[in-house]
Amino acid sequence: MPEYSPDGTEIVFESDRNGPLELYIMNPNGSGVRRLTYMFSDNHEPDWSPDGSQIMFASAQGGDYDLMVINPNGTGLENLTDN
Repeated sequence: MPEYSPDGTEIVFESDRNGPLELYIMNPNGSGVRRLTYMFSDNHEPDWSPDGSQIMFASAQGGDYDLMVINPNGTGLENLTDN
């Protein structure tokens, strides 16, 4: 489920390369891959905010899915719902 940033300079995607689905960001040419989340629970369907300042995604942290946001640099993780 890759998603281009609004300005087209980065792609956020989910991958299970290290166990549960975590979020990663990379350059459009595939270089510069970096892990965004370290939650050790499945994180799905990332999508950028219109201004590119945050990424919203669904997370199974705690067993039930909730909507969360995080900054593209990995800071500012916030749970938006309480399932």
